[in-house]
Amino acid sequence: MSVENVGLSDLLEQVARGEIALLHTGLPAFIVSYDETTQKATVQPVVRAKRIDLDGEVEHYKLPPITNVPVYWPQGGGLSLTLPVDEGDWVWLSFGERSLDEWLATAEQDNEARAVRRFNLADAVAWAGVRPFADPLQNVPTDRARLGHPDPGARVEVTKSTGKIRIGTDAAELLSLLGDLIDALQAATVATALGPQPLDLTTQTALLNIESLLNQIKE
Repeated sequence: MSVENVGLSDLLEQVARGEIALLHTGLPAFIVSYDETTQKATVQPVVRAKRIDLDGEVEHYKLPPITNVPVYWPQGGGLSLTLPVDEGDWVWLSFGERSLDEWLATAEQDNEARAVRRFNLADAVAWAGVRPFADPLQNVPTDRARLGHPDPGARVEVTKSTGKIRIGTDAAELLSLLGDLIDALQAATVATALGPQPLDLTTQTALLNIESLLNQIKE
């Protein structure tokens, strides 16, 4: 269908649809590269975009890699939670309503976007953690929070019901040895002029407090 044969209302609708097709709100992507110093990534969107020409023809095309994408982590009060990022990791992209250039460059609390673009690929932000149904996390517990690791002996878990910490094999063995040491010290005696005597009350109290703290945190 040629443009000459299109009515004004149809033409305006096609133009509007074409412009809307250029707006981006959210897409899955994967990490191509990541700089942990600046928290910038190059990402590859995995869902094709759609373009509609004035004749109403629809084209689905692969989006190019997006560079200098900020990767954000939970943070507040000077504390943050960060994780290693590997090539191929899944992320979710959201796109700024306005240009983010000034804010990213200045960190000021009041910025005026100079570029007129809206919901543009250039204003992507990556959020780590999203996964497709075909590639879910494995063996996710429902009764505890987990800092996961491929080696179960290296995981850290917090049990929901008790709040106690379960830690990996090496650290658990260390805590067990520390508990044994406390038990041995509590049973120890010191040599005095009157013969072997139990440890003084202050030391015994300190050992009991340490033992109590250990029992509170470990599972």
